[in-house]
Amino acid sequence: RPKGVHNLKRKAGARCPISWYGRLTERLGGLRGAAEPFDGVAEIRYESREALSGIGKTPEGRAASQTLLEDEGKFVDLERSCIWVGEEVEVIAD
Repeated sequence: RPKGVHNLKRKAGARCPISWYGRLTERLGGLRGAAEPFDGVAEIRYESREALSGIGKTPEGRAASQTLLEDEGKFVDLERSCIWVGEEVEVIAD
């Protein structure tokens, strides 16, 4: 199943549910020479590629996306955050 992943950077002074994750990745990133860490990660999973690609094709989907963007804009630094889309692949099966 496809999913959208949003790597989040918090706005300066923003109070939001992003908590210990940023401090942990900052410490680990420093140890391995990684780029500036993100403060959190949000995932949205979709039932199919068709469901993902169809989001912006309906008024309801566009309205929901706009509402989500407006809410994120209250506490997420969108300029320093990134979004990517991928598909999970099971590597180790039971």
